[in-house]
Amino acid sequence: MMKKNMEYLQKHLEGKELEDGIKKLESGIPVQYIVGNVDFYGNILKVNENVLIPRFETEGWRVLSKKEVSKLYYETHKADLLAKGRERGKAYRAEHREDLRVKNKKYAEDNREKVKAKQREWMAENKEHIKEYIHTDLYMLFCFLKNSLF
Repeated sequence: MMKKNMEYLQKHLEGKELEDGIKKLESGIPVQYIVGNVDFYGNILKVNENVLIPRFETEGWRVLSKKEVSKLYYETHKADLLAKGRERGKAYRAEHREDLRVKNKKYAEDNREKVKAKQREWMAENKEHIKEYIHTDLYMLFCFLKNSLF
């Protein structure tokens, strides 16, 4: 790390400034503060003691879109989110149990005739298939009983 910092210092300072910079570097002052800037994402940023220095190890990170961040958050917290959703659903159902019961009953009453009509329509359309299915079922039952009893 010290070698990298020295190279950075030599690249940006000369003469007396370089000597002073080496002394400051040895005393623990970050090289970016000594030089007064840092190359970050290809941009030269001015820095001083009042500014946090962008770290080189974060330079390779790319900026994530909002969608990617949401997906990453969901993947890492999926179990918690699902558990919270189930808890909220249980709480809602417990709180509104009677209302839901009344709504379901009313829906069933309102749609009972429609459902029955659709069932009759389906049975009329599939009458031959139903007969064949029943005959096959009865034949299999007969074979089973025949083999079991005799």
